Amino acid sequence: MRKTVLKSTNCKNCGGQMKFDPKTQQTVCSGCSSTMEDPREQKEELSCPNCGAVLAIVKGTSQTECKSCDSVFSIVQDDDSGDQKEISENHKFIDPFNIPQDEYQKGMISWLANTKGVPTDVFDKIAIIAFEGRYVPYYYCTVDYKMQWSASIGHEREETYTDYVKKTTKGRTRMVPVTKSRTVTDWSPHSSSSTGRINLVCEASDYFKNAKDKIMGANKKKNEKKIIGSFDSFYIDENFKNIVYGNTATKIEKLDVKYTAGFKLIPFEEPVSKVYDKTKINNEIYARIKKDAPGDRIKNISFNGDIDNEYYVIYRPYWITKYSYDDTAYLNICDGNNAASHIGNTPIDKNQKLKFKKMFLPFKISLGVMIIFAIIAGILGEPAEGADVTQSSYSLFIGLSSLSFVVAGIFGIVGMIRRNGALNKSKDIVVKQASNYLNNSKTIFDRKSAITDPVD
Repeated sequence: MRKTVLKSTNCKNCGGQMKFDPKTQQTVCSGCSSTMEDPREQKEELSCPNCGAVLAIVKGTSQTECKSCDSVFSIVQDDDSGDQKEISENHKFIDPFNIPQDEYQKGMISWLANTKGVPTDVFDKIAIIAFEGRYVPYYYCTVDYKMQWSASIGHEREETYTDYVKKTTKGRTRMVPVTKSRTVTDWSPHSSSSTGRINLVCEASDYFKNAKDKIMGANKKKNEKKIIGSFDSFYIDENFKNIVYGNTATKIEKLDVKYTAGFKLIPFEEPVSKVYDKTKINNEIYARIKKDAPGDRIKNISFNGDIDNEYYVIYRPYWITKYSYDDTAYLNICDGNNAASHIGNTPIDKNQKLKFKKMFLPFKISLGVMIIFAIIAGILGEPAEGADVTQSSYSLFIGLSSLSFVVAGIFGIVGMIRRNGALNKSKDIVVKQASNYLNNSKTIFDRKSAITDPVD
């Protein structure tokens, strides 16, 4: 039987909305500044306990919001069915925000300023479409295995042998013995056991992919940089591995409403079975057996045994900003525990891009001339044997082609130097402008964009 529990994050004292403060690591009321103790619970109801409005519960989510009074509730469901049935409550973790909002905003300004190619007026024109902190869910799976394996083990040894080679002396050829050496492998059957743990991780939601696709789809490609950075770098499999082994120094906690107050939780969109990758598990076991096996070589590996797996969920924190420049939408995502870890896309300076094309025009012309001369030389063909090579048209065009190649190389190097110089100069201008906003990031983040959020 399904049981639904709503945990209110409204203040008990004044009714204001509670919010987790990354700086103090406490849940604080935005109205009276009191801190949260135990959240109030409401069981077996799907109506807002504050105003009575009907609450919409989205499958896979751990949070809901009342559209009438803006109250936010965490959802605890006791359900023996569904994709998360294999994940017990004590296997649900959260990595709380450690970077406060103002620190993230400064980090984004610095990231934008240090990205080469952005327009020099970027901080005068950007406006905020939407800005918020979100927790994104990940699945983790620990696989403990006990395997019996067998294989052919090879031990290498050096042996000498006699070979016969031809030797010619005074016009007479004869076969003479020569001593050589070679490596020989002696193969023998071997069997043993292998035990260990494998850690697997995957996103439990397509939020990042969808956000990236929607932003890139909304942008005019000629006016944007592609996504800078890799979403893969946001996985925390090493941190989670430490959590499972119990030797982590990072601030990972059991999932609790006090950490989610004031932040949105991205709902589950993928089945938990997605994280259990049999191919990865078999490949990892194979690699470990091969590494630990005795001898110099190994072949014909086969193994079988027992596997015991446990599933976990961990919510990771991200500061997410959708912003605009010249009526185009852009995206910035920052690790909620590292203000310097950003991915996203940025506008580019169109005028500067045109200047770069002109800088490399001599290089392109020289390269084209070189190709033309090479084609002409190929049509003429090499001079006949015995002909005066220095007087042939072929040699003339080969020489001109080689000269054009050298000239093109020089122009290319000059173009790269000029381009890098221009990029560094514009970057210095943007960095200098950014310094004016680092102490007052609200100047930018209070600037609202007229563009509708293309993601949500």
